[in-house]
Amino acid sequence: LKSRLPPSLLCHPPSFLGAPNLLRECLCAMASGWSYGVNSHIKDELPDEAKAFKGSGSFRADFAALAKQCRVVAHTAFLPARPAAAAADAVEAEAESSAEDAQLSAQSIMLDRPTVQVLRHAMSATTSLKVLRLSSCRLDAEMLRLLRLGLSETCTVARLQLDWNPLQVPHENPSEARRIAAEGSTEERAAVAKRQYERRLREIAERTEARASAAAVAPSTSGEAVVNIELGAALLAAAEAEDPGAPGKVLDKQRDRSVWSELCNRRLRMPLEEAEELFEILNSTGFGKADGRVPLRRFEKAAASAREAAAGVDESTDPVASAFTCVIDATSPLEVVSFRCCNIARIETQAFGRALAAPSPHLKALNLWGNYICDRGAEALGKAFEANFVLQFLGLGKNLVTHIGLQHLCRALGVRRLTEKAEADPIMKHLKDLTKDRDKKMKGFVPKVDGSGRERYNPGIYIPTCEEFKDAAGKPYWLYVRNVALKTMVLDHNPIMDAQAVWSLQPYGCGELVLRDTPCVEALKHLCGGGYASERQGSPDGSEAPEGSNASPEAAANSAKSPFLGAAAAITGWRLVLQ
Repeated sequence: LKSRLPPSLLCHPPSFLGAPNLLRECLCAMASGWSYGVNSHIKDELPDEAKAFKGSGSFRADFAALAKQCRVVAHTAFLPARPAAAAADAVEAEAESSAEDAQLSAQSIMLDRPTVQVLRHAMSATTSLKVLRLSSCRLDAEMLRLLRLGLSETCTVARLQLDWNPLQVPHENPSEARRIAAEGSTEERAAVAKRQYERRLREIAERTEARASAAAVAPSTSGEAVVNIELGAALLAAAEAEDPGAPGKVLDKQRDRSVWSELCNRRLRMPLEEAEELFEILNSTGFGKADGRVPLRRFEKAAASAREAAAGVDESTDPVASAFTCVIDATSPLEVVSFRCCNIARIETQAFGRALAAPSPHLKALNLWGNYICDRGAEALGKAFEANFVLQFLGLGKNLVTHIGLQHLCRALGVRRLTEKAEADPIMKHLKDLTKDRDKKMKGFVPKVDGSGRERYNPGIYIPTCEEFKDAAGKPYWLYVRNVALKTMVLDHNPIMDAQAVWSLQPYGCGELVLRDTPCVEALKHLCGGGYASERQGSPDGSEAPEGSNASPEAAANSAKSPFLGAAAAITGWRLVLQ
């Protein structure tokens, strides 16, 4: 039985095999004879016939036909369902077939490269597939780029979910990587493993620093400077918490896997699976003695060595980050993209920020739930909102963002009050130039449609506004309405502790700010009830609340009435979702 099951399925504990969808995949795999490696006879590219393939428009039928033509053994998750023995209602049967063809979901299947190549060409020809979900399918960076090639102008896929799919560092030469995996020497395999280990060490070190930094951002922390706690300081603090009298002994003590994992989990807030992975890396012959015992100090030394090996490398060309962001580049047809639980951290998030700053006109939702995005990553995303007026939903739940990262995210959103003419005049001149440029671009504008004739999401070209007003004393001020496209920002399960910092941002946003299960929820409920509303002052940039408002702070938080004038009257403040 084991020889007929996909390797990814065998990794699950026995109790998980009871899940109906996995059991069905297990039985289907046995019936079809598909298992990982069954397509090993295809070494590189598919035959030339694949490039000239003309599909019927039905994704599953096209996938089956192309796989057969290219001698690729197709997994049943991608094939048409077997027809019923007797169709009671032909219309109902046709409707079910159409619904099945509209979305493709695959879970816990270790896909191979030939399957993804067929998927790429079938996607380009389809006029029926709308949603593609690949969860825990172990796609690598090369496969992700192949998928991107299938997202052509005529492709009808609008929603892509690649969840629970962390990427490893790809080899510079994919063909060489496949050769090493199949028949490489011990030295070659060790070199590849060390490269992966060094990358993982840098990632885990950054996560440890991000967790320590988030814990150090107390509610009393002022300003918007990102707090950075280095790894050495984080480890020393953990050692002092474990034994205040002898932190050096704590750092040097050799520990086995269970004790190590428990210590990292308790003192460094590290998930147990991550702590065990770190133990395996530090215990390997590249960093240790493979004796099953690791001291805490070795983590700092190994991370420093891994960072030294990457010194001078341009992070903007990081292959993992580039693989993730290629699906949301300026020419992507996708409207909804999800990368939940993909080990996305600072480098990848900064790449997302650069991609969103030159956005696709179609991307309206991006979900990055369950990753390791810290305040530095949030700062990069916040800068993107200065130019991105397309995105409507951003999911950052269960990450490592504090109130400082939230301030950076909100900095370019909603309305900002300007009090100096020298600051307002350049902005107004720039907006006039943008308006002229928009008018030129909109002449002869034709909305884009996909292969089925459906018009793609495109909100048009948005131009911010900046209007002058006078307060009760006759002193001029300006209301600069910036990004109002983002309607929902989810930050649940993040270490946001400063309720006053959140409360000061509330009047200047537009849409929903989801803060469920954050440490500041109870204090925010108290503030929304009016307990400390009078203490709320200032905006994201430190300016005072605008004049001309008859609404109290409580009304701004709990009603749809705006405290602003002119175009800014559309700004009703963030609607805080706390439970």
